[in-house]
Amino acid sequence: MNNKIKTRIKAVLAIVLSFVAVSSVTPTLFLANTPQVNPGFIAIVQDIPAYPQRLAAILRNPMSPEKQDGDVLYGQIPKADPTDDTEFFPIAKGVEASEDRSYVKIEEGTKIEVQTVTLEDGRTVRVLIPLTE
Repeated sequence: MNNKIKTRIKAVLAIVLSFVAVSSVTPTLFLANTPQVNPGFIAIVQDIPAYPQRLAAILRNPMSPEKQDGDVLYGQIPKADPTDDTEFFPIAKGVEASEDRSYVKIEEGTKIEVQTVTLEDGRTVRVLIPLTE
């Protein structure tokens, strides 16, 4: 008898938790009661891999939000090793690009603005824009 009650309590708890989860996630996930997925929700999900970097930035610089943002951005820029004969040309203060634009050098301390742009074909890309003073 005791096992039956525990099993029923677990089943009712699972149903209630499922209902609460679906009720809270559905308005965020879908656009205006349609089956179309909210692009903002997709952006949040795509940012999940950056959370450990943000936590590390906060732990390194607990009193300086500006340094935290710089640490997070620095951690998100992918690193590449161009060949030694690659020539770089300046395109903005603190930023140089190779002739075929496959490599970009950003000097340390250069402030950059990050913007997310959705292209006509539906792809979403992150654009790094150097800020001039």
